[in-house]
Amino acid sequence: MDRSDILRQLTDVFREALGAETLILTADMKAADVPGWNSQNEAILMVAIEVRFGIKFKTGEIVQLGNIEELVELIDEKLKKGASNGRPADFAGAIDCRENEAEIRTFILENFISGRAEELGDDEPLLDNLIESVGVLELISYLEERFAIVVTDKDMTTENLGSVKNIAAYVTRKLQRAS
Repeated sequence: MDRSDILRQLTDVFREALGAETLILTADMKAADVPGWNSQNEAILMVAIEVRFGIKFKTGEIVQLGNIEELVELIDEKLKKGASNGRPADFAGAIDCRENEAEIRTFILENFISGRAEELGDDEPLLDNLIESVGVLELISYLEERFAIVVTDKDMTTENLGSVKNIAAYVTRKLQRAS
């Protein structure tokens, strides 16, 4: 992955995390030049970048960044030191919907309805039925960390998150777009 690829993926992360679909990052941009990039959103952005590229930042590294070019360079250095293809090591390219569905089902069973596997059909409504609002946040956090995707506010619909089948299809679509 070269630096232009990193910049393209970084632009996607910023667009998703900030809800700015038309944003185009350039190397010389500073935080003040990017709409929505403020101290409140910086942590969200950095975590989303870490998840997308399968890397970890140190606080001191983030504080020293002056512009997007320096961020791209830092990501590039971290990728060369350890991450292989921009995904977390345990990601293994899981774009198969059935595999994703099995993993998601296991997560839901273990975290929300332990001991009641028979209650979890493929199309069983999850939201406000088996998973309450705080659980939805936990589910989203799991999806973002496990599959290295960003779930935006506009993605939080029953069409995407309403059942195990819907979640698996949503994750698969996001992964296919990213690859």
